Amino acid sequence: MNSEALITSTEKIARSVVPILSLFPDAPQKLAICGTGFFIHERGFLATAAHVARLKQKWVLYDGTLLECDVLVEQLTINKEKDDPRMKHDWDIGVLQVQAPQKEFHPLRLSKKIRFRRGEAIAQYGYYDQGVKYKVGAITGLNGLLTTGIVSAATNIRIGHIEMGSRLILDISAGPGSSGSPVFDPATAEILGMIVSGKEKEVLGPGPNPNEMKIEHIPLGIAYSDPIIHLGMWLERFLD
Repeated sequence: MNSEALITSTEKIARSVVPILSLFPDAPQKLAICGTGFFIHERGFLATAAHVARLKQKWVLYDGTLLECDVLVEQLTINKEKDDPRMKHDWDIGVLQVQAPQKEFHPLRLSKKIRFRRGEAIAQYGYYDQGVKYKVGAITGLNGLLTTGIVSAATNIRIGHIEMGSRLILDISAGPGSSGSPVFDPATAEILGMIVSGKEKEVLGPGPNPNEMKIEHIPLGIAYSDPIIHLGMWLERFLD
């Protein structure tokens, strides 16, 4: 992987990726990172995971300001108008619109790639949960985190003869709050997919008091990504 190309691509990506915050479940007055989003249009359209878009109260932290956002697409469904359920397919992808007409947004370029090979280099940039349960979030705070890896496996989704894109298993670090993070080509900064979930394991660590232990959640370095091609198709139809 070319480090200079990765640095250049990450700089392009970082200005368009934002943390999405919601009320912390155990402390109603506290905001915590619930996911990540990235801009796909100058009008403030923001792609994120559908399970993040479904949350009732959400804010985006952009340019040092908390901004409200509306839901444009709660979940991206292919062939939603079809009566036959076998022709439909749901992706864990949603779209929000940030309400800040005075702000300048920088949309990222969405790839139309649908087939991938094991071993292809990828990178992802996003945020981690700041909740007390996760050491990564507590350390990184509101700093975006870059991780790199490879495509471990690709499952091509088809409906009849129509290719829907590839759901990817990635050898990459992702954890709570990473949902909605863009997966991108390190050489070109094109968006290849979106992080929708990751594997964790529970380990015992030292607690807040002497002789006390607590459970820590540690990312395993395996993440799942949904394809981005249909997000681009939706955007074209929406703007038409």
